[in-house]
Amino acid sequence: MLDRSRMGEFIVSIREELGLTQQQLASSVGVSDKVIANWETGKGIPDTMIMPELCRILDVSVNELLAGERLTGENYNQKADDNIVDLLRNSEDIKKDYRGVIIGIVAGVCLLIVFAVVMINLSGSAYILSWFLNLSSLLAIIGIYLAVLGISGQFAGFFRSFGLLLRHKNLTDEEISKLAQKSEYALDIGIRGTVIGGFMASIMGTVILMRTMSDPAHIGPYVEAIALTLFYAGILALIMLIIKGRIHKLML
Repeated sequence: MLDRSRMGEFIVSIREELGLTQQQLASSVGVSDKVIANWETGKGIPDTMIMPELCRILDVSVNELLAGERLTGENYNQKADDNIVDLLRNSEDIKKDYRGVIIGIVAGVCLLIVFAVVMINLSGSAYILSWFLNLSSLLAIIGIYLAVLGISGQFAGFFRSFGLLLRHKNLTDEEISKLAQKSEYALDIGIRGTVIGGFMASIMGTVILMRTMSDPAHIGPYVEAIALTLFYAGILALIMLIIKGRIHKLML
């Protein structure tokens, strides 16, 4: 398995031998200094498109870069074979990760279906599912979420996160790192805004309910709207947390 930490330490040592700063190396390779920092701390590895130029600047071979050490004639061929095996294994691990994502999605959908079936069986009717549908509460939470994103200037970052998940294979490590950071920040703002907004909307509903308790016909609908507002806020926050987790994994 490729040792990212060892590779990072090797890059640091060669860079310092050459008297280069992270910014200077980043400018020479055509990436940001943060990307260099990620390589040197083992949080990422150079993209295959960048490796040849990086090796030229550091005056090392690709095999030495992947091995994280200077190689002599005696162990060069062996390390070359080991690196090829590691790269193939790494490719297989990536494929397994994607299979895991697909399996996770399918399992999640199946669990939702099972939950719905159990609810129907317990109630004796599918009508119970309609109890959890309240268009005004749902639109209120979505509106709060989009308003928070818009006011905070993170509207584009939120929608960028979906594009990042769908087309990250076509991006370099640097592009993924930049987009992922912006998307994560936008999702964080949206999640916090949704949770806080959900509580505020529920408090407003509670105040209105207390003002109209003299009319029993209003109590049920208001209580339902208050509860479902919190319910929808929780679901939306949970979905965004899942997306955030997927995006964060792209940076590792």
